[in-house]
Amino acid sequence: MNKRPESPETEAKERDDRPMLITTAVVLVLLFCLMGLTMDYGWFGYGRAEPVAAVTPIVTTVSVPSAPAAAADGIVQVNVNTASAKELEALPGVGEVIAQRIVDYRAANGPFASVDELVHVKGIGAATLEKLRPYADV
Repeated sequence: MNKRPESPETEAKERDDRPMLITTAVVLVLLFCLMGLTMDYGWFGYGRAEPVAAVTPIVTTVSVPSAPAAAADGIVQVNVNTASAKELEALPGVGEVIAQRIVDYRAANGPFASVDELVHVKGIGAATLEKLRPYADV
């Protein structure tokens, strides 16, 4: 059975209170949501720093194959048995062409027993050998 209001004024008052109750409930829900956001992130995301993730450093290792070694007197030594053509170009009097000839000679005849064997490479004479002798090593 339906319950009837006792008077028309009571019925009007009940109808007038319903929108106010809904509005109050919505405002309270929004307020609690806003309070939850502000506790975690500050006002609208400003004011509180976010936690910083653990940073793992990235370590890279670079190795230079057969890098020239510095002798005690500061002269850089190039091992003619292991150096690439590009590394051999660091020797005085040795350019791109002669460096490639040294690599080709080494591939065909095996490693050099001494620096003096470089005279067997086409383009290297006694004068060039004397210029590069302090810098060449086997």
